Amino acid sequence: AWYADRKIKAYGHPGLVTFAKQWWRNYPKSFAMDPPVVSIEVDEGGMEQLYSVVERARAAGVIEQEGNDYVEGRFHVEMPGAGEGTGDFKGKLRIKGKMTDHVEGKKWSFRVVAKKSGGFLGMKRFSLQHPGTRNYLCDWFFHQLMKGEGIIALRYGFCKVKLNDEDLGVYAYEEHFGPELLENNGRLPGPIVRFDPGLFWLHRTQGLDDGAKVNDAYGAYQAANLDAFSTDDIAKDPEETKYYEQAIALMDGFRRGRLKASDVFDVERTGKRLAMLDLVGGHHSMDWSDVKFYFDPVAQRLEPISYESFSAYPTKELAGAYQATGAFSESDELHTAFFKDPEIFTSYVRNLERYSEKAWLDSAFTALKGPLDSASATLYGEFPYKELDRNVYYANQRSIRALLDTPKGFHAYNNGLRGDTLTLALVPIESLPMQADSLVLSDGRRVAPMKPTVVPCRRIGSVGDPLEVAFLAKEDSATKVIYHVLGSSVRKEVDVFPFKMSVSSAQDELLVGMKPNAQEFPFLAVDDVAKTITIKPGAWKV
Repeated sequence: AWYADRKIKAYGHPGLVTFAKQWWRNYPKSFAMDPPVVSIEVDEGGMEQLYSVVERARAAGVIEQEGNDYVEGRFHVEMPGAGEGTGDFKGKLRIKGKMTDHVEGKKWSFRVVAKKSGGFLGMKRFSLQHPGTRNYLCDWFFHQLMKGEGIIALRYGFCKVKLNDEDLGVYAYEEHFGPELLENNGRLPGPIVRFDPGLFWLHRTQGLDDGAKVNDAYGAYQAANLDAFSTDDIAKDPEETKYYEQAIALMDGFRRGRLKASDVFDVERTGKRLAMLDLVGGHHSMDWSDVKFYFDPVAQRLEPISYESFSAYPTKELAGAYQATGAFSESDELHTAFFKDPEIFTSYVRNLERYSEKAWLDSAFTALKGPLDSASATLYGEFPYKELDRNVYYANQRSIRALLDTPKGFHAYNNGLRGDTLTLALVPIESLPMQADSLVLSDGRRVAPMKPTVVPCRRIGSVGDPLEVAFLAKEDSATKVIYHVLGSSVRKEVDVFPFKMSVSSAQDELLVGMKPNAQEFPFLAVDDVAKTITIKPGAWKV
């Protein structure tokens, strides 16, 4: 028992006692489930090809795409309540994934493409993989939440898999990117695009075998080209080609700073996706190489697609923290450029406030109770200890509320009157951008800034740069500034210091304008020829 407890804890589990309770509570639930069974038949030559890919991956520490070709397969699908042989089809499969977690043990991950009218649960392109590669129930829950928020979501669930009559146990199935995905989500036909991660993964894996890791230029986000799924099919269709080229033009304009993010991407859906990653603790998926987009040919905008949440982890810092530091720069990563757009940031915070309400999550769990129970019970047939930990999501809600509830958004200094305008210097101190709403004068009147003002966040490890803001006022009687986190519905106030704060180059001008005055001090001896200043001997009172 001691050894078993140590072994279980080594895998991040609380221990043997909890494990035994979970097994006793959850395993019997799987008896009532009759999940789909996907039986795959691959001939001897095909199996040799799959084995060679797996063996090379284990030796290299990464799944190499060279030589990882599709092999022919025959698929027999048994669906609950359906007739014998329902959904049988021919197709092809290969080893799926980048890292070796997809080829551990006998439960390898497969990418499947059905031929002609075949498929599984309406999917012609899908993956079969160890549930642990998507953190068991966590990605299932993530896709359900995203779908409920109107974001394109993959079909994701659990089934059993057999390979040449060998029972491989419970697998997670995950839809791949194709026309069926769009149709299932009520979207018009259009290209599904991404920034091609091929060179990025070459950069990631370069040097794994001999340790000769270098800083490659080609692996950067700025170097990646815009790629599409099923480009061969797109090239055959003039209309799809036109849409793809429009998507390329928009993305290129965005990445070069000629177009704002809100001019290229669906603002509300982009904000929802970013906020959802805070709720589920999926910050690991905020990598440009993982994000997929659908180009809506009518709206002429790109929508995010729910994919690979890498959840659920505690949220200690918001995804948007320390991102909105100012104007767009070509050196910004994809998500930094999103957060620098005020419209997207506003949508992000507005949805954060919704998602962080306990009633919102309570409602989601209530609505998903039946499907969650079924998915859990199917998984428990092999993994009874992999429950969906609801406490993580509720804890993340509390963290989000605390991080949005900033005690002070910025410091405010009174820089005095200039004609009929009163100017303040606002110094950023927070990790989130703040919008200045109004200035409160001593008689209680409120005056709006002469132009809309967003105070950018403070850069990590840096002192905030003062921002001068002008208000139309004829009296020097500033008392408070009313403000809010950009996108938040909560208004706050900050007291105005009755002192001036020099802004930007004015501080340098103050120093430049000061003349040397060493000659005025009797204890200093100044030698202009030798260019020295010497303290005279004696006792001096300074």
